[in-house]
Amino acid sequence: MSDDSIQCDVAVIGSGLAGLTASYVLQEVKADFRMLEALLRLGGRIDAVGDNDTGKAIGDLGPTWVWPPYQRTVRRWIEKLGVETFPQYEQGDAVLDMEPDTPPARQFLPEQQGMARIVGGPSALIAQLAMGIPDEQILTGHQVTEIERADGMFRLNFSGTDVDTVMARKVIVAAPLRVMAEMIDWSGLINESLVGEMRGAATWMATQAKATIFYDKPFWREQGFSGRIASRIGPLAEVHDHCGNDGSPAALFGFVGWPPEARLERDLGGAIADQLVRCFGEEAAGFTHMEIRDWAACPTICSWLDLDTPPSHPDRLQQGIRSGQCDNSLFFAVAETAGESPGLIDGALEAGERAARQVLESQVQT
Repeated sequence: MSDDSIQCDVAVIGSGLAGLTASYVLQEVKADFRMLEALLRLGGRIDAVGDNDTGKAIGDLGPTWVWPPYQRTVRRWIEKLGVETFPQYEQGDAVLDMEPDTPPARQFLPEQQGMARIVGGPSALIAQLAMGIPDEQILTGHQVTEIERADGMFRLNFSGTDVDTVMARKVIVAAPLRVMAEMIDWSGLINESLVGEMRGAATWMATQAKATIFYDKPFWREQGFSGRIASRIGPLAEVHDHCGNDGSPAALFGFVGWPPEARLERDLGGAIADQLVRCFGEEAAGFTHMEIRDWAACPTICSWLDLDTPPSHPDRLQQGIRSGQCDNSLFFAVAETAGESPGLIDGALEAGERAARQVLESQVQT
């Protein structure tokens, strides 16, 4: 082993919600681990618009919602981390924006039972988990390109870093399965059947783009609107109220319905502004700031397979993906591997915790 290598008991690949949860559980028992992240930030698919003055998250660019009445893992971790939730604002009428030559229609839509937001957004989960992990055990800017195994140790190789390798007895893979199948040379460690399952596992929201639009005041509430839009003509397929729990900042957010190639070819921001005016009137043109995050442009989230196949919600994968591989030394923990709520915040928490427990149990057994 060279002087520029690190040795540890457990390597966690990925610092999204699942990877951070796994690392948090390992840290609780003072396990010897390193968390490896290809990007220079933590959070994976969770990211936010930050306030220029305070740096606090004021708008989600990734996932937003949890359903505490129905998601037991979310309930438990929210309590454990001391974060709070508040109901998604849905008071008032929605707007149906369905036909190019037909004016949008104002209509009441039933509330979505149990839907809640986290105070500070899901970024609050990331921040609380990261606070429990020592900085020296987190390596950002480290993209794993190859995993080998010899003499009971995994060798994780990188490209473009000052660390040659990380040597670990156990590995937790907490990054999108398709990306891991494409980016990593597995050196024959996993069989073709498992690689095929990884390639077939859609990464939830990988090709999605999300827009957050800020205003001085929530004018739509004053007009009796919930802020909700359902559209077949877009560019936003859905829009929802995104004000903070105290009503500030005033914001809307929407999921972009245009496919990735159309987002590149057209003026997406201008089309979003036009749609909001069409649905809510001229006051919608007075936004102070619009932030668009196109996840399809992030290669550590969106794989070529995700771009080449129709987007779909991930199915519950076979039990084998949740079992230990390589003599119970390699475990998968990304949200799509969850037994419940695959791809969602609840699923990420479940998968990360499960994989960490499996590692700890396997160490006791050996």
